Amino acid sequence: MTKFYVRVAQIILCTICFASFSPAFAQRDPWQDHTVFRINKEEPHATFFSYDNVAQAVGDEKEKSSWYQSLNGLWKFNFAKRPADRPEGFYKEAFDVTAWDNIKVPANWEVEGYDHPIYLDEKYPFDTHWPDAPQDYNPVGSYRRTFELRDAWQGREVFLHLGAVNSAVYVWINGMQVGYSEDSKTPAEFDITRYLKTGTNTVALQVFRWSDGSYLEAQDMLKVSGIERDVYLYATPKIKVSDFFVKAGLDEAYQHGKLLLNMQLRNLTTKTFKGVVEVSLLDDKDNLKTV
Repeated sequence: MTKFYVRVAQIILCTICFASFSPAFAQRDPWQDHTVFRINKEEPHATFFSYDNVAQAVGDEKEKSSWYQSLNGLWKFNFAKRPADRPEGFYKEAFDVTAWDNIKVPANWEVEGYDHPIYLDEKYPFDTHWPDAPQDYNPVGSYRRTFELRDAWQGREVFLHLGAVNSAVYVWINGMQVGYSEDSKTPAEFDITRYLKTGTNTVALQVFRWSDGSYLEAQDMLKVSGIERDVYLYATPKIKVSDFFVKAGLDEAYQHGKLLLNMQLRNLTTKTFKGVVEVSLLDDKDNLKTV
């Protein structure tokens, strides 16, 4: 009987300990929570862009599309050496950033005069206490700029594209939090349609040099930080191709080509859509053929 009481006491003690630790983990910020690596982030998809006509699609220069708007250039920038010193509320439109520095985007902030690059082969570039990301030395860059929403984009879905941000980023539009992303070398996209307004809009980003995701990104490479690739907006119809996968091959006799296409459509309206998707193939002489 004594053993039974001891075992029950152990179970109760373990339960109490677990309960006392659980709220602490539940309240962790995403950049320190290894169970959270994305918030309101679009699903990954094939690299492609929508155009107004066939000629533009064949040329495949998204910068010439009327549905593309670059946000590259100078942004207002604040640099803090540790998370505790990062500016609070800077994403609010009323927050004055006129005295902040200007920084080029895209660019690693180490090459723009803030902090320094780190090269290590096997070791982490910070003191490790899993699952914690560093607090004492963990630079944070806060970025802000404005943009004008084009009249022609009214009634369409508008997305923010971040080509690569190292290592974690929070996103706000017009003072409203949109989402969060980790994964330093892949694009992050967010649907910002419902946060936009006519005319001038404000976009704010806050970037952490290290996050819990950095435990998986300690390869043999130069460690740098910031917004590393293009930032832009793009607009799409409410009903659109969201992803596709193409597989090309030959028939069993190796005489005729075969094209297998798996396509996903996305309907962002409240109505059922009925229609036809037409696919054309471009040959080596730039001739289009419907398949």
